[in-house]
Amino acid sequence: MMNQDYTNTSFRSSHVHITAHNYLGNDISVPAGSRAGENCLLGTKVGIPIDGPVRTGVGLLGSPAFEIPRTVERDRQFDGLDPADASGLPSGRSRCGDPGSQTRGWASAARNR
Repeated sequence: MMNQDYTNTSFRSSHVHITAHNYLGNDISVPAGSRAGENCLLGTKVGIPIDGPVRTGVGLLGSPAFEIPRTVERDRQFDGLDPADASGLPSGRSRCGDPGSQTRGWASAARNR
């Protein structure tokens, strides 16, 4: 266990705390005394650092952990767009006509095999 200290004659368990609004990946290591602030993406198999500044609003990946960006400048150009305008189609319409047409097309193709 990552939150225990062992000696030849005893052991001590420590409290581990994960702050709010974090996304947790699989198999993360949370040692006693580790620090990750709010709004962090803790990737798969990350080892949360026990030293250095408290990281907030970033992604952490790997062991030892390194920061990965949550957004990139390329994605910021779409911040002001309405999702309905992004496809160039009227709201609620799919590229094949109506919202359910893609499923019906797949089902009819499966029947004709």
